[in-house]
Amino acid sequence: MLGLPDDPSTAFKHGLVLVIIGLCTSWNAPATNNPIFAEIVPEKSRTSIYALDRSFENILASFAPPIVGLLSQHVFGYTPAPKGSSQSVEVETDRKNAASLAKALYTSIAIPMTICVFIYSFLYRTYPRDRDRAKMNALIETEMEPLELEKLPREGKYTQLHASEVYENKTVIELDYKVKDALEVDDSDEKSLLTHE
Repeated sequence: MLGLPDDPSTAFKHGLVLVIIGLCTSWNAPATNNPIFAEIVPEKSRTSIYALDRSFENILASFAPPIVGLLSQHVFGYTPAPKGSSQSVEVETDRKNAASLAKALYTSIAIPMTICVFIYSFLYRTYPRDRDRAKMNALIETEMEPLELEKLPREGKYTQLHASEVYENKTVIELDYKVKDALEVDDSDEKSLLTHE
């Protein structure tokens, strides 16, 4: 956007660049994050990981508007037009302010995108190993499941002894709640809810 001329006749070019940027920046989640999570995260934890990813991304994105404002005002020289100034001064101030906002937007997009490229580049080294480890763990779980089912007693042979063998690794915590049997009523209580006169 900074490379395009500041001319009203280039509105189509500006719009085209914005559409392309809007399409490309939304690809991270459906094209990269979600498939990776689907392969390396155990099935029972996927929804939590998807939610954590979305919340982490939205929390970081919520800092963008104040950062753009601070950058444009304190770093790139955004200044409001002076009161009572002529129209030519206001137009010139608006152009400078638009340039400072554009630079602030560029900075607040370019730095996080550079960090993302750096982080995603590490996936070339870590992702294949994590994917293979996740596949191995899933294979082990599917192989162990029939073995665990074989240890359980067959239908009709289930006794209290078998039940205790099945649950011997489980911990039971017993809590004793003391509940009053009845509401204590004091017959000598002379308080009344309503006053009668």
